[in-house]
Amino acid sequence: MAEAVRNSVKSKADSVRKPIRLAFVGTGNWARRYHLPSLKHIRDTRLDGRDLRLHGIYGIRQEEAVQLAEQYAFGRVYSRLEEILDDPDVDAVAVVITPEATRDVLLKLLARNVPLFTEKPPGANYAQARELAEKVHVINVVGFNRRYNLLNNRFKELLGTVGTIEWVQGEMFRINRREPHFVLHTGGHLINLMEYLFGPIRQVRNEKEKHPATGETVHVAHVAFDSGLGGRIVLAPSSDRHWEGVTVRAAGQTAVLHSPHNDAAGEVVVRKADARSDGEVVTRSGRQLPILEEGYALEYLDFFAAMADGRPTRSNFRNAVNTMRVAEAIETGKDWV
Repeated sequence: MAEAVRNSVKSKADSVRKPIRLAFVGTGNWARRYHLPSLKHIRDTRLDGRDLRLHGIYGIRQEEAVQLAEQYAFGRVYSRLEEILDDPDVDAVAVVITPEATRDVLLKLLARNVPLFTEKPPGANYAQARELAEKVHVINVVGFNRRYNLLNNRFKELLGTVGTIEWVQGEMFRINRREPHFVLHTGGHLINLMEYLFGPIRQVRNEKEKHPATGETVHVAHVAFDSGLGGRIVLAPSSDRHWEGVTVRAAGQTAVLHSPHNDAAGEVVVRKADARSDGEVVTRSGRQLPILEEGYALEYLDFFAAMADGRPTRSNFRNAVNTMRVAEAIETGKDWV
C-alpha cells in the first residue's frame, strides 16, 4: 500500500511537469562519451521525474550529427546553427564544443533567450568568460562536473565535521598533456573544485618546478581564499601518473580526497595526527553509474530543476569567472596579489 501511494504521488508530480525540449550543439568526443549518454539516461529513466525530449542536434560535421540523431533518437538535425534560433519549440540549448568556439556560439544563441548549458571552460580565456558572465542572464549551467561528483560532495559534507581547517592542497596529475592551455581548459576543473569547497580564491603566487620522473613543468600556485585560508594548487600536465585529489589539514587530523576519474574509483581517507596507520577510509565511490558518480547527469538535473523553479544553479557563468581568472594567472605565471 505504501509503495502504491509513493507511486501515485510520483505519477501526479510527473504529470504536472512540462516536457523539456532540448537542442544540442556538438558532436565531438566529450559529447559522445559523457553528455549524450547522460541525457539518454535522464530521458529513458525519467530521472528526477524529468520529461526530457531530445528535440534537435547540430554539428559542423553534418554526417556526425545525422549519426548521433539516429543513435540517440533526436527529433531533427539542424543544418545551420541559426535554425535553432528560428525553432519556436526549443526550451533550452546545451553546447558541448571546443573552448575556442564557445563564446561566438553562445553569443549567437543568446538571441533565442532560452536557458543555456555549456561545457567548461566558459570561453577560451578569462576575458571571454567575463564577457559571457556579463551578457548571459538566462538560467545557465557551466559544466564543471566536479561540483556535482557524488564523492566530492560527501567530502564537502565531511569538511564540516573536521574542525578548523588550517591549510589545503589540490593536486592534478596527467600524462603527456602538453597542450599550451592545459591549465585553462583542464586544470580549471581542480581550481573550480577548490573554490566550491573553500570559497573564492583572491591571491595567487606562482612557482614552477620540474617533475622528478619526467622533467616536465609542474605549476605550483600558492593561493589565499576570501576566508583567509591558505593553500597550494599543483598542476602537472606531463607526469608519470593520472590522479587528482585534495588534502585538508585541520586541528589533529588530515582528510584526503582521492577523486574518482575516468571510471577509476575514488575514496576519502581521514588520518589522525597521532595515528601510525595510513588512515581510515570513510567513504568510497562506485555506488552508482559513472555518469552519476562523476556528476555528468547531475549537472543536467541541476539545469532542469532551475528551469522548473528558478533556483540558483551550482555551477554557472558568474561563479566560473573567478576560476578562469585564477587559471589564467597560473598558466601565464603572473602573480595575482
